[in-house]
Amino acid sequence: MEVNELFKHRSITACMRASYDTITSDFRSLVKQTWTTHVPFAVLLAIVLYFLLPNKPLHDWGAVNPMASFILQTIIYGATIVMAIVSFWHLLPRKQLCPKGEKRKIGKSLLRILRHFGGFFLTSFLGMIIVGIATFIAALPSIILIIAQFYSQLGALDGDPLGVPGYFTPLLFLVFTITFLLIIYALSWLGISLAYQFGSYKVQDEEKQRMKESQKMATTEIEKY
Repeated sequence: MEVNELFKHRSITACMRASYDTITSDFRSLVKQTWTTHVPFAVLLAIVLYFLLPNKPLHDWGAVNPMASFILQTIIYGATIVMAIVSFWHLLPRKQLCPKGEKRKIGKSLLRILRHFGGFFLTSFLGMIIVGIATFIAALPSIILIIAQFYSQLGALDGDPLGVPGYFTPLLFLVFTITFLLIIYALSWLGISLAYQFGSYKVQDEEKQRMKESQKMATTEIEKY
């Protein structure tokens, strides 16, 4: 994504469209730039989800080794939070929110976000609906596997055999990882949409400021006469 492409007057839908075009125009390049952060993040999310599912052997191991279980979960959850930050920070470098040759002023950026909070909220709301629909479609295989895991573990609690093949757990991890990877890229689309919207509002604010200055100068000239 070119830095200066962000700073154009766009509507909310135009920002979303521009984000979609940015991702799909050179998706291979985007994957090359982001896989080192997105893939580990997706793997960690898959592990977290696996921890949350009913799992009698894992539960029994945690009951026998509470300290090891606590340390392992703390490491996994902490690493997941760190990778969430790194993943999207890497996707949207700070320099992209400032035109070339211009120093970024954090205070002005925050004020701009607060000033146009309604627009950002609307974009986020519409974007999350779209991401939610895409997530549901992408997560259908995972949902099926989760249901299978749930009923398998219910049988295990009653003393029945698990009734799932030996490759079920690796398949579960693989499908979860792919699903979360798709969700992360869908959220990346929303993040880039908000970046385009930020650039659009910056252009609008600058245009309004120039108009005010022009009107002020015109008023001053009239008063002279």
